[in-house]
Amino acid sequence: MSSRTYVSLEDAPPARQGPPWRMDAVQFADLDGDGNTEVLVRPLPATGVPDHELVCFDARGHVRWRYQPTKTMRFGGRDYGAPDVRGAFIHRRAGHRDRLYIVSQHENQFPALVARVDADGRAVAEYWNAGHVDAVSFLHSGGRDLVLIGSPHNETGGAAVAIIDDARFGGSSPSEDAAYRCETCPAQGPERFFVFPRTPLTPSGGYPFVGWFRTTTTADVYAAVVHRTLPDPLGQNDWHVAIDYVLGADGRVKAANMLGDYREAADFLAARGLTSRTTPADAAAAAWPVLRWNGHGYDRIDGSER
Repeated sequence: MSSRTYVSLEDAPPARQGPPWRMDAVQFADLDGDGNTEVLVRPLPATGVPDHELVCFDARGHVRWRYQPTKTMRFGGRDYGAPDVRGAFIHRRAGHRDRLYIVSQHENQFPALVARVDADGRAVAEYWNAGHVDAVSFLHSGGRDLVLIGSPHNETGGAAVAIIDDARFGGSSPSEDAAYRCETCPAQGPERFFVFPRTPLTPSGGYPFVGWFRTTTTADVYAAVVHRTLPDPLGQNDWHVAIDYVLGADGRVKAANMLGDYREAADFLAARGLTSRTTPADAAAAAWPVLRWNGHGYDRIDGSER
């Protein structure tokens, strides 16, 4: 499912919902801006068609193009082969043609690719990320189109958000550890890059990740970092145990809000001896520190910046 852009907090997703980071196997877009709809299909393994490509059909059902990454990239002195396509996100812009971003990632290793692809299936810009990409969304702010990319953060075991000006889309995620630094990518990084911590509710051996984005008319970005998914004991939708971080348009980390399921899940796990029992103060403290890339390393943020 593509990440939605919300215009107000009242339109925000509920604390319990289906997996918002799942990218649909079929998407529809007007890539030419001519009023005709193209169909984008990510074949599934069960179809017998290779699952490492994305196929575009025109409005008459004819194959228009196929997209498949082919580059080998080097991170930390190690070469990683071309990743497999996992899905597409579409930036729908009023009065303009739709803009297509295709996410590809390695099955067992960390490099991931977000490629902006033109109407003819050519990658015109690429952003490489040290962590599998789960969420992509878009924000128009200050006359600019911004691309929001959320992922686990392999360098720290946390989660990360990259904010990139679409006019300069490309490059790679920054890293203090050379093992997670791209050596063959263009020498540019995102405009802003934030790293969020693990919490006691993050499973051992697992990673938190950005489940969904929300944006508001004030141009703040709300990034929901999911630490655990639990089955709902009432048999309804799963619990997504998340912390909602508020990122200001000026780069400040303005707040960290525990979504309703976080405290419920903490009590649920503690009652079964799976985690230690925590107080509300303990839970609030677990949201920090947040790290913010300054061009050379990380600045540590220990609380809300007002």
